[in-house]
Amino acid sequence: MTSLTTRNTALVAAALTASLTAGVWLMLNLTSLSKSTFAMVAAVVIAATAIAFNTWRNAQAPTSTSEVIQHAEVSPPTRR
Repeated sequence: MTSLTTRNTALVAAALTASLTAGVWLMLNLTSLSKSTFAMVAAVVIAATAIAFNTWRNAQAPTSTSEVIQHAEVSPPTRR
C-alpha cells in the first residue's frame, strides 16, 4: 500500500468533507429535495457506510499466529 503525501491527504479530506457536508445538508433540509431524491441519497449513504465498514473489518490484522498459518496452509481447490 502506498503512503499518502500531505497534499493527497488534504485532497482526500476535502473531498470527503465536502461530500459528507452536502449529504448531511440534503438529509436535514427536507424542503429542498423530493422524496425520491431523499431515498436515493439515503440509499447511497447506507451503501457507502456498509462498504467502508466491511473494508475496514477485512483490513484488520489477524488476532493470532494460528490464523495466519491456517490461511496460508488452506488453499482453494484448483480445477485441472
